[in-house]
Amino acid sequence: MKRIILFALFGWPYHLVAQSTLQIDSLSSPALGKTEKYQIYLPDGYTQNNNQRYPVVYFLHGALSDHEGYDFIKIVLDNLIVTKKIQPMIVVKPNGSQGNYGGSMFTNSTLYGKVEDFIVKDLVAHVDQKYRTMGTRNARAVMGHSMGADGAARFGTLHPDVFCGFAAHSGSLDFSFARIFFSFAVQEQLQQKDSIPYDFRPNDGFATGALFRAAGAASPNLTKPPYFVDFPLDPQGEQIDSVFQKWFSISAANLVRRKPPTKEIGMFFDCGFQDEFGFMLFNNGFRDSLLKSGLKFTYQNFTGGHGDKLLDRMAISLPYLDSLMSKLSTAVYSPGKWRDKITMKIYPNPGNDTVTLELSSPENTSAGVVIQNAAGQVLRVLRKDWQINAGVNQLQLNVSDLGIGMYWLVVRGEGFVVSNPLQRVK
Repeated sequence: MKRIILFALFGWPYHLVAQSTLQIDSLSSPALGKTEKYQIYLPDGYTQNNNQRYPVVYFLHGALSDHEGYDFIKIVLDNLIVTKKIQPMIVVKPNGSQGNYGGSMFTNSTLYGKVEDFIVKDLVAHVDQKYRTMGTRNARAVMGHSMGADGAARFGTLHPDVFCGFAAHSGSLDFSFARIFFSFAVQEQLQQKDSIPYDFRPNDGFATGALFRAAGAASPNLTKPPYFVDFPLDPQGEQIDSVFQKWFSISAANLVRRKPPTKEIGMFFDCGFQDEFGFMLFNNGFRDSLLKSGLKFTYQNFTGGHGDKLLDRMAISLPYLDSLMSKLSTAVYSPGKWRDKITMKIYPNPGNDTVTLELSSPENTSAGVVIQNAAGQVLRVLRKDWQINAGVNQLQLNVSDLGIGMYWLVVRGEGFVVSNPLQRVK
């Protein structure tokens, strides 16, 4: 009998399945004109059961990450498969980090290359040929987080002949609300200079960098060095309408309004009430577009921010996608309700040498506190066993040894994970 080891990893129960693997592979992509890597999860039993074929989910990573990020997905998959909440499946994580701005938005772009074609055409065909997939649209889905959520929603909407459904976690699904990010970028300019004209540059801050990243996808301009994009704001910080229209053209909300999917597809998306980038408005806008188009969908909200509770959220979205592919109802993992009410904030943010972490909890508990980079790698363990009381808790943190840039402050306890971005400035 196979031995299953159950233990707590960052507060999430982890069933260790010895034979599941997460490995790197590559393919020669005609769309990109180069060899590109991807990571693939093969479930327990794949190497032993040579006659079994599997459904496939494509997972698209967030900005400032790549195909090796989000490797905790193995924890979620192992748990769900062992507890029979999903059937064994293959998960493929393509690299969407082309370009100089931390991500491609998973679109075809003259600046980033044909990333969408690389995945939808080259990679899908390659995986179906090399691995024992079921090889049909009804056994193939796509999901993602943040930038990857945008890609997943676009792929599902534009390619219903390839994917039977999508799950989008904390995406910017309706670019009608991109003005929120425009205001963030102007605030970053005000931190550096007191008056206009502004000089927007990719390294000015997280929001400005995100706008350059999106511009490389939606409004590239190879005749405009040094950044080779049409930026959506002028030197006075005002929106340039002609550029903004290009952005809106690739928005998932615009796509479902203009050209609804030709086949019925499953649509799942979620967003936290406290999303620090304002993405609740983006997701609500996408919801409204789906309602106007008469399309079916599942939309969930939760207490938390952009990257909070991602393991728990994936433990809901993966069974949702599995139910589409298997046509079977499945159970989902549900954490204790009081843990859903844990919230955190950081101030000042952006910060310099010292910041304050404030965490509110309805119950007494304990947690570890770490600093991660955008790829999910732990850079520093700040506290191993922070005793948290019911109510508001504060923790002073010295981050003076971190370089200038964007990080994630993550609090992991029994049955919960909450996180916030932390920008360190001079």
